[in-house]
Amino acid sequence: MSLATTERDAVRLRSNVRGEDARLYRLRTSPEQARALLLEYVAEANELAKHPAFYNSLTTNCTTAVAKLVRAAGGTLPFDWRLIANGYLPGYLYDRGAVITTIPLSELMALARIHERAKAADRSPDFSRLIRVGVPSPVAQNAQ
Repeated sequence: MSLATTERDAVRLRSNVRGEDARLYRLRTSPEQARALLLEYVAEANELAKHPAFYNSLTTNCTTAVAKLVRAAGGTLPFDWRLIANGYLPGYLYDRGAVITTIPLSELMALARIHERAKAADRSPDFSRLIRVGVPSPVAQNAQ
């Protein structure tokens, strides 16, 4: 399943409507890599529209689907059990250096919690910026 929505709607559904513990991790990626990944998402969504497929929580879940798209876009994500087990992706990304690594993972995970910021920014036209306030960026780490 591919979800075509705005960031505001996707985050608010989890944080403001369902009351889930939403987190945001800023990735170390170039604009070219981000664009290639977006194009893979679009291609995958178009393929699913033509040929529906069943969701399998073990072999084709949210994490494994993204890993597949990253590989298709030219990125490398070596297999790791954390790509299958829900809730372990932040540690995998941290160990691979895909997120900021100048602070402990536990601190990064705490700073990545955005559900309270999403609730506070609910109707703001600046929603995307406001939910990122305080979330460390590896891009800023590279600039230092």
